[in-house]
Amino acid sequence: MSMLNPPFNHFQAIALSDTIDIPKVAPERYPDGVYVGATGNITFLNTTGTSVLMKAAIAGTILPISPKRVMATGTTATDLVACYRI
Repeated sequence: MSMLNPPFNHFQAIALSDTIDIPKVAPERYPDGVYVGATGNITFLNTTGTSVLMKAAIAGTILPISPKRVMATGTTATDLVACYRI
């Protein structure tokens, strides 16, 4: 296993919101990835605040994205989990 890409070691369910950011964890960082529990679209804000739509994210995958917020509007994927490397 490469230390450049260590395993995820902290997980948190994502609450969809159009106004509230995902809570940061020590050391004050957003997720390193998002696990998709059920297939669907994911609309999120990246760390610069740009809105991004990822269509047909497949259940059982971990997307290598670092969202600041996962929007309720436009997100149809469910059971999303924030994955962190801390």
